Order: sequence, then structure tokens, then C-alpha cells
Amino acid sequence: MEPETSAKPPIEERVKEYLNNPKTPPLALAVGQIVWRGVAALSNIDFIVSVREERIAMILEWLLDWGWIVIAVVAALWAFFAPRKSQEPNLLSWQRVGVMGVLGFMAGILVTTQGGTSALSVMQSWGATPTDCFGQIDTSKLIGFKGKDRIVLICGIVDAKVDPVSDTRIAVSAPFTINGGSILIDAANGKMNEAIDPLALGTPFVTWHSVGLLPVSEETSEVKSVSDIETRGGIILTEPKAGGYGGATAKGAPAPQIIPTAPSLAAPPTKQ
Repeated sequence: MEPETSAKPPIEERVKEYLNNPKTPPLALAVGQIVWRGVAALSNIDFIVSVREERIAMILEWLLDWGWIVIAVVAALWAFFAPRKSQEPNLLSWQRVGVMGVLGFMAGILVTTQGGTSALSVMQSWGATPTDCFGQIDTSKLIGFKGKDRIVLICGIVDAKVDPVSDTRIAVSAPFTINGGSILIDAANGKMNEAIDPLALGTPFVTWHSVGLLPVSEETSEVKSVSDIETRGGIILTEPKAGGYGGATAKGAPAPQIIPTAPSLAAPPTKQ
């Protein structure tokens, strides 16, 4: 007699058996969350910068930091305690629908944020004098970075012969804490004077402005160019990264003076 050989079931039967397994939904959820976080890290997607709504930004920040771990752990526990065989032959159970919904939502975040490459508008106003540059920064859209990063203003002189991203003749402000409001930041010329000093008195020039986020563990003294912001784990918020948001002035031009207006005095009462 020939020995009996156990033939493998057709692929359709194996797929059906796998999909009917109660452990499949939690395992898919756990693996999907880990893959999602890996793709987000490898793609270097700035989720929070891509989202303008504060509440959504905070949710995405939580998902990136801890949420994906929590969901993966819950899914692993779910898989561990799930029965080995399904009591429901229906493939579209609420568990499967829920898992697919969560994974679809996470995939949608990846597609949306990766596709939206427009820079976040945080620069409200900007300008320059012969001795410094300044910018009014809206931090309400950056609340998700509070406590982890600080705002830095960088300025330089428009020079067609030098790449502004790598130009070291720049002014760098002190780092400012994100408070959710509007912040006025001023930066003294510093090394930017190396580009201004050769100019003749009265020569006009244009100062560009750039805004970046620098980790709280980093010091601005180490920022020698705009490219150093990203090298040290920060983010450039302006687009272009450098060379835009120009403000015109001239060497030796007087700084704008703000003259306070005297309060008006009421006329003394007249005698009747």
C-alpha cells in the first residue's frame, strides 16, 4: 500500500481560514501600527507642521510619540486572549471592520501629510534696519512643539553669488519659547555685517528672513547657517528655507523713529 500523503488545502481555503481566525484582526492592527510608524520615520514627514488645526496637531503628536505603542500593545493583548477558532463564519465582523477603519485612517494621514508640501505660514510681518532684523511670529500653529523645540529667527543679505541656505554671514536670534501667541523676535546683525561692511554708505540691500524650530537641547551659538537647523534635528518653517521674506534698507540709513503722541488735554471748564 502506498503511504497516504496529506495534500495542502487550496489557497482559497487557507485564505478563508486565515481571515476567519479571531486572532487576525488584532495582529493586523499591531503590525499595521508598527509599519505606519516606520514609514513615517523613514519618510521624515513633518506631520504636525503639515496640519494647521491645533487639536488635530496634538492628536497626531500623541500618535507619533505614544499612541502607536499603546494601540500595538492593546492589539497584542487582544490577539493573545482571542480564541483560536471563530464562532462567526461572517468575514465582515465588527472587529475586522474596526481594524480596517483604523488602519485606513492612519494610511490617510500618511498620504495627506506627504502630499501637502506647502510650508506652514507663521511669519506675520518682518523687516530690517541697518543694525538688526525682526519678525512677528504666530506660534498658535506650533503648540504641538511646545516644550520640545524653540523658535529661532535667522536673517541674511540677498546675494546672487551665495546660496542663502549655506551662507554663514547670517544673524541668529536668541531661541524663544513657544507660547501659543504672537512673538516679536529681533536679531542683531552679528556675522551678517561681513556682507554689509564692504558696501558703500547709503547702498541699499535686501535682508531675507527665515524661521526655524530648534530642539531645546541645542544652542543657537552652534547655528552657523540655515542648514545647521535641520542638521541639529530642527525644522525650517519658511518656504523657501532661506532667501525669502525680504526687507529692504540701506547701509547707514537711520532706524525708524516712533514718536509718541502727547495725550490731548481737556479744556478747563469756563465760568458761567
